[in-house]
Amino acid sequence: FGPSLGVPEPESPLLYNFFEAAMATVTFAFNALEIYCNQVIADQLTDGRTFDRKTRKGTQRFEADGAQRNLSTEEKLTRVLPELLGAERPADAGILSHFKALKRARDATIHMKATDAYIGALQLETQSLFHEFFNAKSLVWFPTLVIDILSSLQKPHDPEPRWLIGARDSLTGQRT
Repeated sequence: FGPSLGVPEPESPLLYNFFEAAMATVTFAFNALEIYCNQVIADQLTDGRTFDRKTRKGTQRFEADGAQRNLSTEEKLTRVLPELLGAERPADAGILSHFKALKRARDATIHMKATDAYIGALQLETQSLFHEFFNAKSLVWFPTLVIDILSSLQKPHDPEPRWLIGARDSLTGQRT
């Protein structure tokens, strides 16, 4: 199977600490997106305002609570929030593919299957969740991605909110 890497027994707690930090980072980064989406929906869908989802079966109309409960985070990010905020729909394939990578990692963390924990010799074309964590340039990549997604939802020519700038600065170690 080729060369492999191992972790000396005395250092294995450090490896598990890394996996624990990675799982927490992915989970809370995704939760931040969900919370932001649901807060915007709650703030915008008031006084009888609704969001309409067109399907093959017709139009579904959602008030704030229904939209928060029944629409996926991806649908909220790509359809609902751009409409409610008057922002452009995310057309950047990079942002959406990174969102999907974050979602995959979060789903694998929350709903771990045997293949997420260990890939057997017959499934070498698939990477385990732990391989994905190792392949990330840094655990900061996950929350940085969330900030990039939230930035993409801002109206063109509008300044970014201070809290979003502060979040980015705290991740990069910069002060503005």
